[in-house]
Amino acid sequence: MFALSLSLPTRAAVTFTTLILVAVAGRALCRRAGPRGKVATVAILACAFLAAAAFSHARPLVATLGTMFPIGLIVGLAVALATLFSPGARRAFDALDDTDVRMLLAFRAILGGLVLALASLGHFPVPFGIEAGLGDLLVTWVAFAVPVRLDAAGPRWARLLVHGVGLADMLAVLTMAITMVRRWSEAHENAATSVTLPWVVVPLMAALNAHGVRRAARATGSEPVVDGSEPARGVRSSLS
Repeated sequence: MFALSLSLPTRAAVTFTTLILVAVAGRALCRRAGPRGKVATVAILACAFLAAAAFSHARPLVATLGTMFPIGLIVGLAVALATLFSPGARRAFDALDDTDVRMLLAFRAILGGLVLALASLGHFPVPFGIEAGLGDLLVTWVAFAVPVRLDAAGPRWARLLVHGVGLADMLAVLTMAITMVRRWSEAHENAATSVTLPWVVVPLMAALNAHGVRRAARATGSEPVVDGSEPARGVRSSLS
């Protein structure tokens, strides 16, 4: 078994932090979405969180994680990838302003700290915990250090840098999860009990970074702006 089983307060802390992230992300993504988009966003985020929370706390479901853990991760990443092909999802992510992007990326520092703590409790291999935790901290540091906006009103290089680092970190973590964590977890009876991180947080952050890279990569000298957004107000005020 693990060096130290996770206590209920520890598991609750991870779950509650994920819940706050889901609420913040849902509010930001729904701000300029239409009625159908809001319903779809809330439904996807709520279903993902409730399923992950159930598998994190309900003992009969926790006992099935040896089989269900990779399935939940694959489904979450598939949904994140599918948003790249959804016009509504693209509009929702493109409408995130600078404050939204930085706020969401700030959660990577919080959750990176939790990953480091979980590794210190023997819940993950220590090398994985250090790389994953420090990688999340690095993404947040880069996002906060960039002195320009990270939305459509900012330069392409800043968005490519921040979201590129985010995606690179995500790919490194997923590679280690496949090559190291899976075998380690099986050797320790696969008693994972904090799947809100891999099932909800990882897909959500992957989608945020992927849409950021997509938007920046296709941007030209002048980008269309969403009516009513901060960039649009800036353009109108400059012309008045």
